[in-house]
Order: sequence, then C-alpha cells, then structure tokens
Amino acid sequence: MKVYNFDKVISRDGTYSAKYNNKGREIIPLSVADMDIPVADFMVSELSVANQKGIYGYTLLSDDWQQVTAQWYQRHYSWKVNPEHIVFCPRVVQAVSLYIQNFTQPGDAIVSLAPAYHPISHAVEVNHRVLLESALLYRDRSYEIDFADLEDKFKTACCFILISPHNPTGTIWSEDNLRKIASLAEKYNVFIISDDVHADFNFIKNIIKQFLR
Repeated sequence: MKVYNFDKVISRDGTYSAKYNNKGREIIPLSVADMDIPVADFMVSELSVANQKGIYGYTLLSDDWQQVTAQWYQRHYSWKVNPEHIVFCPRVVQAVSLYIQNFTQPGDAIVSLAPAYHPISHAVEVNHRVLLESALLYRDRSYEIDFADLEDKFKTACCFILISPHNPTGTIWSEDNLRKIASLAEKYNVFIISDDVHADFNFIKNIIKQFLR
C-alpha cells in the first residue's frame, strides 16, 4: 500500500481552485469537497493535462471554459456542441430545480429511480411537485430497473429525472437500458432531466481495469 506524505504542501496557484482562490481572503472553505493529496501516480500519468500537480478538485471557471467543454464533448462523445449554447450552473441540484421550475407546473408528477441522491429527489418536493419513486431491483449483487413499474409511473408523470451513472448505487446504465427509457419517454411524452455529472466514471473505470489486469 502506498504511503502518502500528508505534510507535503502542494501549491494550487494558477489552477482556478475553488477551495483556495479566495482573492486575498485568508480562508479555506471546508464546504468544498476537495482533497489536498495527489491521486495515484499511474492515474496522473494517464490524465494528459497541462497542469500536472496531481490534484483534480473543484475549480472556478477559466476564461475558455465553454470552448474546452465543447472540445471534450467532441473528443469523447463525437457530439458537436456550439460553445455559446453551454450554460454554467454552479451546482447540479440547482440546475435540476431550474429545469423543474421552467418545464413543469406545481402539482405535476415527476419520476425518479430509488434509491437516489436525496438532494435531487428533494428538489422535486421543495418545488411543490409530486415525487414518484420507481424502486430499483437488487439481483445478483447489482441493481436493475423495474421497467414495468417505470412504465406504469410514466403514464401519470410529465418528467423523469435520470441519474447516469446512478447515484448512490454506482450503476452504469447500459445502452439498452437508456434506449428503453428514451422509448418510454417518447411514448408517454415525458420530459427527461438527465444528471450526467458522473458520466466519465465509465471512462475512468476502463483506465483502472487496464492497470488491474
């Protein structure tokens, strides 16, 4: 097991660190979930980035963030996005609330898979919508979607919150699962809010697999 040097101070200057870039104020915001030790060496070597400090925590926006984001989508998903169409929102939960407020009405039913990241589910109720939870099935040490139950709930809902990969189970939904969800949404005219904040877990998982062989 690798022994970390917890006494080594790594400068975060020039990295847009949300934790340390406080414009001269001598405070460290402990609300930011950011480690102060570098990740494993083999992962640092795989991550081809300009700044090789070894810490990849929360950052503030760089001047070219929209262009960088568009390039990422093009490179990893073959999806060409106009940088001007990319809108920044400071937190996923706030973004979900904005979608709910603008695309649904008070009293509308919104579906989510359960268990789910609680702040996302809470965003439904705090905005005065009705939360319909479709419980995941636990089989053979993994979670599955109960599509019969999901379809039943889609019949009375106007919106579905998809968390992919799923939080908290860590499940990476298969392409077949996603196509089934899309088909049901189209059939019942259900608007999908897709939380893909952990989308790159699949990419990282494949890197780790290569080094564990």
